[in-house]
Amino acid sequence: MSLALEGVSAATLRAIAAALQNGQLSTPLSPLAIARVAPSCSETAVQQLVRLSRDGMQSAHLALLVAGSSTKRRRR
Repeated sequence: MSLALEGVSAATLRAIAAALQNGQLSTPLSPLAIARVAPSCSETAVQQLVRLSRDGMQSAHLALLVAGSSTKRRRR
C-alpha cells in the first residue's frame, strides 16, 4: 500500500508521531485533531490517516508507521 505521506515534511511527520505516542492524538483521528498538531499536513495525508484509524489501526501502530516514514524521509 502506498501512503500519501510522501509530500509531508519529516518535521510534520515527527510531530504527528510524537502526538500519537504521548496521547495528544488518539484514535479515531479527526482532521481537526491532526490540524492542531500538524497544521501543514496535506489534506490527502490527513484523509489517509483518518481512514486508517477508522479502519481500526491503533494509535501506537499509526505512530510507528508515521515515524518510519519520517525516518525514511530524513535518509533521502
